[in-house]
Amino acid sequence: MESLLTESSSFSSSSASSSSSPSLLSSLPQRNDDDGDEVIKVPHEIMGFPLGFVIDAGCSAVKVLYRSLEDYKDGKLLKPSDSGLLHLRYFNMEDVEKIIDFLKNNCDVISTGNGSECDRVTWYMTGLTTQYIKKDLEENFEIKCYLFSETAALKRALSDLDTLNLGTYDCQLSAVEYVREYIKMLFVAIKQWEATGENAFSWAKDNEAGKAAAAASAAADSGGKNNSENGGTCGRKGDGKKEGEDENVDEEPRAIASGPDGDEDGEGTTKRETVDNGQNDQPTSDGNVCPVVQLITESDLQGWADKYLKPTDRRLATPSLILLFGSSAKFLMLDEKLKMRTVGHMPMSGKTLCGLAEELLGEKDFDKFMKMAEDGDAERVNTMAGDLRCEDHKDEDWYAAFPDNLHVFDLGKLSSGTANGKGKYSRNDLAAGLLSYQCKMIGKFAYLNSRALNVEDVYICGSPLRYQLARKMVETSFFLDSFTNCLIKGRITRLHFIQHPGFLVGLGLWLTNLDLYDESKQRQ
Repeated sequence: MESLLTESSSFSSSSASSSSSPSLLSSLPQRNDDDGDEVIKVPHEIMGFPLGFVIDAGCSAVKVLYRSLEDYKDGKLLKPSDSGLLHLRYFNMEDVEKIIDFLKNNCDVISTGNGSECDRVTWYMTGLTTQYIKKDLEENFEIKCYLFSETAALKRALSDLDTLNLGTYDCQLSAVEYVREYIKMLFVAIKQWEATGENAFSWAKDNEAGKAAAAASAAADSGGKNNSENGGTCGRKGDGKKEGEDENVDEEPRAIASGPDGDEDGEGTTKRETVDNGQNDQPTSDGNVCPVVQLITESDLQGWADKYLKPTDRRLATPSLILLFGSSAKFLMLDEKLKMRTVGHMPMSGKTLCGLAEELLGEKDFDKFMKMAEDGDAERVNTMAGDLRCEDHKDEDWYAAFPDNLHVFDLGKLSSGTANGKGKYSRNDLAAGLLSYQCKMIGKFAYLNSRALNVEDVYICGSPLRYQLARKMVETSFFLDSFTNCLIKGRITRLHFIQHPGFLVGLGLWLTNLDLYDESKQRQ
């Protein structure tokens, strides 16, 4: 039954900033250019790559990283700066043929390493679509291209997150608030189910955390803390604030870094030191209150999130699970020995979402699809508990325990085979429903894999996660599983989104080419 009790999917994309953990290079902020470039500030030595660009052209999005003529000439900064400036830019798939002209006009190429054909320097690029422009790249820049492994490039980037000055986003408090209201609703429902003889949730009454959560939920209800006051969306129909009204989101990065030493595969990620974040003192069986029970009556959500959801230090945690969600989706395990290996794949990926958007909505531009989803309401395409309820049925049975706006089936209103018939929805609503469904799968697969591998930290990267709306949906789905299972196992599994999520593979590729350049200089 818990699998049916998943979140409502109407989300807002508005944000507000709050303080975050300082990054290793906190004096080097990132910026966004008006022309669509993201710019990150990195150490000067990273900018010495002679070719000046790398391409990561997957099956759904094309990412280009380059040294811009706006900032450089012949590898030298035009204006003094305490850091190097690396430009990151997305291209639509249909514009892949325009990339070469763009680079000719905008990239500061120091040297291509050209000579006779047999002496041309080989540089790494990656992505399946790069095959289609590989020949033109080689002819126009007089180089040789070798298509490098995306997974190997990701490993290279993760081993140098400190050098790249990357961090993670703080969790979105509205997702935490939603799950809190859901858990309170769950225990109210369990109490009502018990009155009908339902015992499917015996763990809730036999488990100390379950008892405490039920008591805390009852106390919160008696104290007048209803959904409307808390801004939740798991209450009665019409409760809660308007979307985005109470959003509290920190878009500043939290630094996660790794030490300089690597293993034999070159994956120099450092094992996290053991730091007590409070969970070690919160078992569910000895009378102490577990973190989620604290959450139910917590007035300081930011303080609670800082204590239980932030990394315990600034290094990449080990063991941990890493999900690369791009055109394809794969899980990588970082173990205590600092080795990274592929442990699984998801059948649904970014390419799946692109295909559905084009086939069902006729939209090929992913940015436009995301704008549609932001303007839509997934509740108009998803089946909610209220859609299943007969107005003439007044019995106080277990169905009555569900609030009207509790999500039950994804995309259920697309079917006419229901008591109330097919729903009425717009193209924007359908976009919101498709995105919600995909993001729930990401959150669900990520959590289940973390349980299977017994890790408590999950990192997610990939182009779709650059959108705040997508991150919020994934986060809510993940927290639903993490928090409810915390009531049983006593510990929270944490979720982290790495900043600039679509460019990690490209950044690893840049560093790998820089390694090639250093090796060639040593040989000479």
